[in-house]
Formats: sequence, structure tokens, C-alpha cells
Amino acid sequence: MISISEICDEILKYHPAPNISLVKRAFLYASYYHKNQMRLSGEPYITHPLSVAKILTELRADDKTISSGLLHDVVEDTGQSIERISKFFGDEVAFLVDGVTKISNLNVNLDADEKQIENLRKMFVFMARDVRVILIKLADRLDNIRTLSYLPPDKQKRIANETIKIFAPIAHRLGLYNIKTELEDLSFSILQPDTAKYIKEKLQEIVPKSQKFIDEFKEKIQEILKKEGIRRFKIESRIKGIYSLWEKVVNQGIDIENIYDIIGFRIIVDDVGDCYRCLGIIHSHFKPIPGKFKDYIAIPKPNGYKSLHTKVIIPGGYRVEFQIRTYKMHEEAEHGIASHWIYKEGNPISDAGLKIFSWLRSILETSRESQYYEVKNISEDIYPHEIYVFTPKGDVKILPKGATVLDFAYSIHTELGARCAGAKVNGRLQPIDYILKSGDIVEVITSKNQKPKRSWLNLVVTQRAKSRIRQFVVKEEKIVAKEIGEETIKKELKKYNLDLQELIKSGVLSKVASQMKIKSLEELYISIGMGKTSIVSFIKNIRKLIEPKEEKIDTQQKQQMQTTEELVGDLKGVKTRFALCCSPVYGDEAVGYITKGYGIVIHRKDCPQLHNLSQERTIKINQTNFPIESIYFGRIKLFVDYPEMISEIISKLNKKGYRVKEITSREHNSKFEIDLTVLVRNKKDIESIINELSALENTFDVRRV
Repeated sequence: MISISEICDEILKYHPAPNISLVKRAFLYASYYHKNQMRLSGEPYITHPLSVAKILTELRADDKTISSGLLHDVVEDTGQSIERISKFFGDEVAFLVDGVTKISNLNVNLDADEKQIENLRKMFVFMARDVRVILIKLADRLDNIRTLSYLPPDKQKRIANETIKIFAPIAHRLGLYNIKTELEDLSFSILQPDTAKYIKEKLQEIVPKSQKFIDEFKEKIQEILKKEGIRRFKIESRIKGIYSLWEKVVNQGIDIENIYDIIGFRIIVDDVGDCYRCLGIIHSHFKPIPGKFKDYIAIPKPNGYKSLHTKVIIPGGYRVEFQIRTYKMHEEAEHGIASHWIYKEGNPISDAGLKIFSWLRSILETSRESQYYEVKNISEDIYPHEIYVFTPKGDVKILPKGATVLDFAYSIHTELGARCAGAKVNGRLQPIDYILKSGDIVEVITSKNQKPKRSWLNLVVTQRAKSRIRQFVVKEEKIVAKEIGEETIKKELKKYNLDLQELIKSGVLSKVASQMKIKSLEELYISIGMGKTSIVSFIKNIRKLIEPKEEKIDTQQKQQMQTTEELVGDLKGVKTRFALCCSPVYGDEAVGYITKGYGIVIHRKDCPQLHNLSQERTIKINQTNFPIESIYFGRIKLFVDYPEMISEIISKLNKKGYRVKEITSREHNSKFEIDLTVLVRNKKDIESIINELSALENTFDVRRV
């Protein structure tokens, strides 16, 4: 059994001024409260906390982390409170113990799909708050997986499955590769014993005489490097883990014999220059395998990993991988996050270590499909801009901070959201607007009589919920508007002794709708019912069609239009409208086109459509005919690299006070073409919008339409 003296001796090897008294007191406290507990192996329970502490010393953890490792099961298994831990060992140790207790109690659904499993990993990281909590939990799991044989087979498989899906990937992302490999291999041997045995046997065939072969080849490499003038170096070796090998066999569909990096050698040197010199030496003595060189020094991995990787063929036809790095790179690669601990002036860990989540840039590196997802968004995922809540089955839902029961219901299914009448949150009844917190277990309560209301839009924060509610409400409002519109038309037609059904049968109604650019009778009813189309204008068009009578412009007015170069005043008595083809706004140089019977259509002076119109009917338009306080439609076209830019564009314009009325996009020559309609006051607004959008990264050819 590991002794507390061994633990203290290990701490003193790397920590300049540890609080050994704290560690010993934590051991005595844990020993006392675990004294009547035994492991299934028959050993005293305290052997487990001691093993956890030993693993933590291998990670060079500080004294508070190791003390917390010794105490990590006291609250959960002996009934001691966090308050007592805080009283005897301080707030920091209590915080770490409490963190381990909370993530140990998380309910997980291991039958979920990969997206949900990734959410669970994120949940563990989020709930931990401090990376030292995760280190303690990983050490706890590693010792448990090492002693799993004493548990019943079904429990062994459940724990092994959880380990391989949740804990091993987290260890990998923290750079704890040795722990990750051991967790994977031990779990794999439990989950698929026959396959694991087969992989081990194949390794014995591929690596002849195993360690003897490796030792002899290491000696040969040492001779070559010394001969080539490399003065200070160290060579290490390894054989790839059995689970990692099996993953390559399954994912890449290749035989074990064709995997290049089964045997690996690591050359560690003083500086970067020696790294590249060693690479040249290896390539000059052994045949490099084409396409199998990676320069992670020039371009490090997202989690900061640096090294040169190359694969070569050595005598005998064996394929081996070389990793070449400096001692500093090796320290970071071997100890992962532990290499960031700094012990000075009584502080066991640097500020960067205490705020570790800012260092964990790679924690979600595989969880996003879009290459446009940036590092700045990752920090938003980890910090409390999101909450993590559970379904009763243990699935994790990730929602924005401030999300309500209603948001949660819509995140599961639209119909569930539409019928949501409340929820049981942690077993207690709560209303639909109850704001959820991370760790809540939510069971939605539905009612057949419930349906979405417009007021619900003020109760939700997720775009999914807002969109689904708005969809339903608009649909409902259209049904009501259709009835109102149809009744309004019938009522107005009666004033002129006209019958709706007769107008429908004769095709008059469809023709008028078409003239008004309305696609169907249903849309016509809805438009009139919602007040978007004037019933007066509609009736006027009906009468005009039934009793054809060309609407004449006053003769004196017409003469004025034709003889005056520039039209001034407010055009009282003359119908005007703005052309849809060029959408003129206040500040534009404008031209008016005199139509036959429909007044004047105002175009921008540079509108291409003017070339198709009679120049005899065009006149200049004075700025006084553009109401200064009016709102105009500004139409803008641009190209972007990614469709996800749409949300950034809308957000940018909203912040500047511009409202986007309409937005459409389509793929065009590997780019995405976006058309915007924005509400503006004048030409300067449009120029400002074009400048704002042009300044965004990944936008091209921003111009007015």
C-alpha cells in the first residue's frame, strides 16, 4: 500500500515550499472517516484516496489539489459536509472537493449519439469550474479502472464504457496522453476482451522480440546522432496503445500490418535548430514514407502541442514513427496541463492556471462542424454564457444563459414546446417562464389545451423557440386575417351591388389580384385582413376593370410636367411612387417617369431601367419631393465566404441601429451571395452600411443595388 510519506516525498521533489502539514491532515481526516469502509478487493478504502494522490503527484499537482484528492470521497461516502471541509482545510480545498462531488453525481446516458456524448464532456468541464477538479476526477477514474476486476461484469462494462466515451477524450484534450492511453486500453480490454487479445497477439508478431528489438534500434539511433554531431539528446520509445490501434483499423479500414506508427521513437534535444537537424539525419539514414511528415513546431496543434513527426522504413521492413522535440516541448507534451503549474512566492499555481478555462482553447476542437467557428466562441461556450441541463433520461441540453422551461421544451421538439404548460425542475413544479440553471433536471409537462401565444416571444431567448413560436402565431393570425379579409371584401362589394362569388367565377378577382402583385385569392384575403392592402385601392381596381375608364391627369398639370425641366414642391394632386427596381432614397439624384394614368414613378438617376423608358416622359425630381423624416428601403448586395456570416451581418447592423427588413442568400461560385433590404433614412445611411459591411472579414464586393 502507498504510504502518506511516499506522497509527501514526491511533492517535495517538484514543489519548492509545499504545505506538507495540510496534506498529512487531509490524510488523517480521510483515514478516520473511511476507517470502517473496505474496497471489494478486501483492502482498506483509504488505499484508493492514496492511489489518487500518488497519480496527482505524477502530474505535479499542488498541495491543495493532492489534499483534495485524499478527501475527494469523504463528502459523498461518509456524510461529512463541505462546510466542515472548509472549516478544517480552507475554502480552496472545499471548492475542489465540492467540484469533484458534483461531477461524480452527474447522471449520464451512454446510449446517446456522439453529439450528446460531446455535450456530456462539455458538461463535465463546465461543472468542474477549475481544471484541478478534472485532474482529481481523472486520477480517481484511473485508479478505479485499474482495480475494476473486483466488480460484477455488468458494472465493469458500464464504467469502462463511460471511461472510454467521457474521461479518455477529456484527458486527451488536456494533453494527458499517458493517462488517456491507459484509460482507453484498460477499458477496451473489458469491453472487447477477444479483440483486445487479438491486437496484443498481432503486436507480438509485428514487433519481434519486442523490447529487445526496440533497445537495439535505440542504440543504433544514438550512434548515428553522435556521429552526426548532435551533442545533447535523449531517446525514448513506445508501442502504440491497443485501443488506438483498433480505432485506426476500424476508422481507416486498414490491416494492423499497414499502420505506420505502431512503433514510435522520440528524440529530445536542446533547441529547435537541433530538431530540424535530427529530422534531416533520420531522413538521410532511413527511407521516409511519402506524405507522413507533420511539422507541429511551425504549426502547433490547437491545444499547443509542438513536435516534428515523421514515419520511416527501417531495416527489416518495419515502419516506425519518430517524434522530434525540445525538452520544453517534451515537458508540455508529457505533462499536458500540469506543465503550466508555477510554484513561486507561496502561490502553488499561476494566474493562468487558476483561470484555466482560458487555456483550454482546444476543449471543443472536435465539437463544431463549421470551420468558421472561432476560438472567441469557444470561451463563450465554456464560461457561463451557456447552461447545461438534463432530460429525465440523462441527455444533456446546452442552452444560453437565461433560457426558460419553454426554451428547453422547444429544444427537444416543436410539438413539446407548443403544448408546454410547465415543468418539474429537480422534482418541483415550475411555470413555463422559470429560468433554468446548469445541472437542473427538467421534465416537461404538457396540456392538450395549450398553444403558443405571441406573448411567449418575450419568455424565450433561443432562436429555435422564437422561430417556432413566431411560425405558429403567424399561421394562426393568417387564418383569422383570411376570414376578416374575405368578410371585408364581401361587405365593400355589396355597396356597389357586386357579388364576390360571381367575380371569382368570372376571373375578375384573380386578375385584380395579379395586377396588385398578389399571387392568390387566399393571399389577397390575408393581405386585406392584416391591413397590408387597402380595401379602397382594391375596390377601385375592381371598378376600373369592370367599368373601364382611363384615369386622366389634369391637363394643366400634364402641361406643367412636360414643359418644366425640374419638378418642385410636394406634387400635390399628382400620384407618386418610388420605383422598386432601384429603390431611391432621400439624397439620391432622381428622375421622374410620367406614366399613363398612374402618376409619376420616381427612379434613381443611375437606374438601368431608365434606358428602356421614353425619354420624353422623364423629368428631374427635386429633393423636396423626398420626405426627410420618411423611412426608405435600401437594397445592398454582397458576397461572403460562409453562410454563417448572415448572423454577424444582422448583429452588426442592429448594433448600429439599422433594421434588416429582408435578407436572402444563395451559393454562387463557391461564395455566398447575400441580398439585403435595410430600412434607412437617406443616402448617407446606405453609404454608412456599405462601409460597415466592407470592414467585416470575409465579405467581398459590397454594393448598392
